[in-house]
Amino acid sequence: MHHPKYQQFNLPAYVQDPFKFELNMAGSLLAAWRIPIKVTPEMIDKASKNVAGVAARLQMRNKRVSSTNSNPGDSPTKKKARTQDPSDGSNGTEADRSASGDKSSSNLDAILDDVAKGGFDAEGKPRPLVRFSGMDAAEWSKNLLRLGGSLASTNKEATHLVMPALVRTPKLLCCIPSVKFILTPQWIKDSLQHGKLLDEQPYIHKDTGFGRLGSLTDFSLTKLLATPNRDQLFKGKTFYITPSVVPSRSVLREMIENSGGKVASQRKSLKAINEVNQMDDNAYIVISCAADLHLIADLIKSKIGVYHSEYVMSAVLSQTIVGPPFLMGP
Repeated sequence: MHHPKYQQFNLPAYVQDPFKFELNMAGSLLAAWRIPIKVTPEMIDKASKNVAGVAARLQMRNKRVSSTNSNPGDSPTKKKARTQDPSDGSNGTEADRSASGDKSSSNLDAILDDVAKGGFDAEGKPRPLVRFSGMDAAEWSKNLLRLGGSLASTNKEATHLVMPALVRTPKLLCCIPSVKFILTPQWIKDSLQHGKLLDEQPYIHKDTGFGRLGSLTDFSLTKLLATPNRDQLFKGKTFYITPSVVPSRSVLREMIENSGGKVASQRKSLKAINEVNQMDDNAYIVISCAADLHLIADLIKSKIGVYHSEYVMSAVLSQTIVGPPFLMGP
């Protein structure tokens, strides 16, 4: 870097680039890259045999390790000598440590898989798959796992939703198609005191929170959770969602898809929508808002139904599709 050539910072690029890679000085280094490598069938066959030999040796070693571990009555003189000083914290032969590591790894994988997918408790009952909404889930999740519960990785697979108040949150609407119980956090608190997960019935949210769930005046959580096939509410229907809707497109997409519907990434033409809706007026549904009127002006002019996002949310909560109250006008 101290060479004068690399200290000329004021020269225009078209005159000289001080950091230009000079091929004439590196020709010998690049020559090898210009020569293709020839791989003959013999070389491939030799490599395959080497791989097979390594696999066979590993299999033989694993058999020896398992046979050694399965004979606890062997005398100390027959056991393999330790290769490390016990005081350094790494006791046993390398094979022993490898075997125990494999067991630990397999056990850990089984535990993680069991936690992720729910599994079954000691009584053979499916473990609850829980989601949390409207609360800090970090500490609650730890307590749930201690009690033998599991955390749902998605809203669609959740069987239990825990929330402090019955408020219409995106997670609530995304969980409704599949969830079996909507519970208060007291369920986990009391379960901790008893050392096991208690029956859910006493902790189900009461219907007194309906006033905060949109415009529904006759909302009943008990009736909602008893409704069958909630995951098929929008079956056979295709939605197109414009960019500026609230809640976001991704949230509405999850609500719709969890309820059996499909969401198109691009809008159909006016002619194609008319053809689809000839048999069913609600086969193709457009969800939009005032900010996106320029994107759906042709549909409104042709009196094709375009709805506010409340169309989706109200349908999920009531398990009934009602269009007119949420129809967008010109």
